[in-house]
Amino acid sequence: MEIRTRFGKFETAKYGRPWTKEEILQGFVVDVGDLTKLVMAKSGIRHVEDVDRKLAHE
Repeated sequence: MEIRTRFGKFETAKYGRPWTKEEILQGFVVDVGDLTKLVMAKSGIRHVEDVDRKLAHE
């Protein structure tokens, strides 16, 4: 809950309001998709420049 509160403050400062539950879910889905693409690239199925650095970041 503390982390969500901190994100809410960040979102309010950046976007003028905290994200809704739906927006939080959408952001999560995007992050999972990005991670999936990187895992696929690491396995040789996709091409991603600098995959190791990007994977470490995620």
